[in-house]
Amino acid sequence: MTAESIRQQLADLVPAHMIPRHVTLLDRIPFTDSGKIDRAEVGALLAAEVERSGDRSAPYAAPRTVLQRALRRIVADILGRANDAVGVHDDFFALGGDSVLATQVVAGIRRWLDSPSLMVADMFAARTIAALAQLLTGREANADRLELVAEVYLEIANMTSADVMAALDPIEQPAQPAFKPWVKRFTGTDKPGAVLVFPHAGGAAAAYRWLAKSLVANDVDTFVVQYPQRADRRSHPAADSIEALALELFEAGDWHLTAPLTLFGHCMGAIVAFEFARLAERNGVPVRALWASSGQAPSTVAASGPLPTADRDVLADMVDLGGTDPVLLEDEEFVELLVPAVKADYRALSGYSCPPDVRIRANIHAVGGNRDHRISREMLTSWETHTSGRFTLSHFDGGHFYLNDHLDAVARMVSADVR
Repeated sequence: MTAESIRQQLADLVPAHMIPRHVTLLDRIPFTDSGKIDRAEVGALLAAEVERSGDRSAPYAAPRTVLQRALRRIVADILGRANDAVGVHDDFFALGGDSVLATQVVAGIRRWLDSPSLMVADMFAARTIAALAQLLTGREANADRLELVAEVYLEIANMTSADVMAALDPIEQPAQPAFKPWVKRFTGTDKPGAVLVFPHAGGAAAAYRWLAKSLVANDVDTFVVQYPQRADRRSHPAADSIEALALELFEAGDWHLTAPLTLFGHCMGAIVAFEFARLAERNGVPVRALWASSGQAPSTVAASGPLPTADRDVLADMVDLGGTDPVLLEDEEFVELLVPAVKADYRALSGYSCPPDVRIRANIHAVGGNRDHRISREMLTSWETHTSGRFTLSHFDGGHFYLNDHLDAVARMVSADVR
């Protein structure tokens, strides 16, 4: 058996983009003391083989466009390489990339180059900066837009902290309320009122960036909170309960300076938002409305029984919900990052209970997908018992994560509740 014969056999089984550029035959698979594949040693063996054979995925080629330069900057930063060590035809995965780093690259491109359509699967398909630039440009109605955005990004990326502060002219900026760094703010207006977004179980704040951008487009200040055990809070201890999590989030900012608040919570986030609303109302922070998206009503959670805690069962539940890219759920490294966050949230939610007569003064608007097999119309209607204000029920076409297909429509409806 040879490396080439393996590649030929794979060609009959999987698409071309899934076939490794480099195949190295080993006498044994190196494992760590804990019994897992030793990825560091495997990487070292591959690098040695590539160097020995003189193999390289393609001759070095410098960027030819501003967009390619911007993509190279993002990719090089995440790989921890110098810019000139990354060519536009170099295979991302041959340079040391993996699915976790690919996720970070996609997040960076979405953030800096305003390309919300880019998916992690696109990184696996494109693999090189040149192909990625071509893919992004092909999705644009105006190809020049990306070049202009890339030019602005490169200008900012090359600025020092002093340059940035000078450009912002902080002397003329009004004083800003204090928030924890993991409260993500998207500024839409200087008028009173803001939307506060609470992610689903296992969800990171980044997953709601595009909802936030849609809200900002409607001239609404938006905040997205980050739960512990993920992203920039990976080292933060998990909350013991939903109530403790809500308290931590309430104490994370000067919310009275941004009030009145409109809260939006998806799935578990709806319960966290409800407990946050109770805290806010007790502490004199006005809450105009709570949007409960694809979530059980507080008084029905306890009767649902405990959520899964075994890794295999948690993953099966994530697949059933359908909110995570299946390609990522098959990746061991990504799963190692995701599962602890989901389990922490599931433990907190499994211990939650609330009597049916507990109400908030804020209006409640329950919303979900008409094909959600987990949260029915009747379950959404149960939210009505938890408000002394107005109750509204809305449905969109879709499943549990209907929101992904109706961001602009939902943002317009939520924005109307802000003022």
